[in-house]
Amino acid sequence: MPSTGYTGYEFLNAKGANDYMRKHNPLVIYDSVNTVPERLAKIKNFTLFEEDLAAKALPQWFFMTPNMSMYFVLSDPPSFIG
Repeated sequence: MPSTGYTGYEFLNAKGANDYMRKHNPLVIYDSVNTVPERLAKIKNFTLFEEDLAAKALPQWFFMTPNMSMYFVLSDPPSFIG
């Protein structure tokens, strides 16, 4: 997800690969979330995780999904995939 509260349908990275698809962020599909700015502000991308962790501000529940491009798997696969 490119930014906090993002409601777009897709996001292409600098290489043109699709890093984000809205269907993999199920909460923004609901009007009860995507029409309420306070709720959208709680849907964050992973770059803010470390900040929230340090501030002891993690939610009781969170949902995390990987980027769509999976570039790391193609360019430098971890040894356990091998």
